[in-house]
Amino acid sequence: MLMKTHRWATRFVLGLAIVLASSSGFAKDAEKSNPLDDLDWQVGPTTAAIPGGGTFEVPEGFAFLDEANTAKFQELIQNLPTPGQTMFAPDDLAWFAIFQFDDIGYVKDDERIDADGILAGMREGQAQSNKELERRGWETLSIDGWAHAPRYDQTTRRLEWAMLATSQPSGSQVVNFNTRVLGRRGVMGVTLVTEPQTLDADVIRFKQALEGFDFLPEQRYAAFREGDKVAAYGLGALILGGAAAAGAKSGFFKTFGKFIALGVFALFAGLWGRIKALFSRGKREP
Repeated sequence: MLMKTHRWATRFVLGLAIVLASSSGFAKDAEKSNPLDDLDWQVGPTTAAIPGGGTFEVPEGFAFLDEANTAKFQELIQNLPTPGQTMFAPDDLAWFAIFQFDDIGYVKDDERIDADGILAGMREGQAQSNKELERRGWETLSIDGWAHAPRYDQTTRRLEWAMLATSQPSGSQVVNFNTRVLGRRGVMGVTLVTEPQTLDADVIRFKQALEGFDFLPEQRYAAFREGDKVAAYGLGALILGGAAAAGAKSGFFKTFGKFIALGVFALFAGLWGRIKALFSRGKREP
């Protein structure tokens, strides 16, 4: 299994190197001294446990990182690690996706979604998040608009949306396709991180892979019973950032606003440029 994992990690490294080789010129050395090779990849097909009461059938051609290794991955690409996150990616690293459960309780799904109001709230929240990014010396982000307007499917209990943003000062664009799967005791967030140019094709492949996720039977939305915890907000607030959105009217942003984009864009601003720098660093070091 260790040999299989190493071979997958090498393909992972080489796949990204090929994508970036035209500007970096390091494809032939991509196997050397790269820290991504040291992560403990669980190669599909396999079954992975997802914090929050879920399981994920990792498909063939994909690999999964547990919580500890996902935190290491986030640090490597200068993202803000968050406890409870796990991730998966195809072996060509065309994109990756982050799982994170929020135990907010049972979310009632009878709310009408106000896309325009949500967009305004997103921009306000990102403005606060940018202060933390600036403090760290990282790129900030401006939100351009919807790439996929919010949509909720009552059959699958999945809320989906995608926002397009621009990273500053590089000017590179970033898009995250967000899915929230409603469960009995909370919501499983799944965020697809990719490039705008390939979003539509990557969403198709992402959704196919995500068919392997499910809550355990007693954690599913339909398992709700009287007396279970009910969330204090609905679908619109899930898009805005959950508790952050619920607290916005009472001055939440003034105190905690700089942290709310952990589930939205601040995690992934300038992603591909950062990974490119990571590979360049790996090439130089012995």
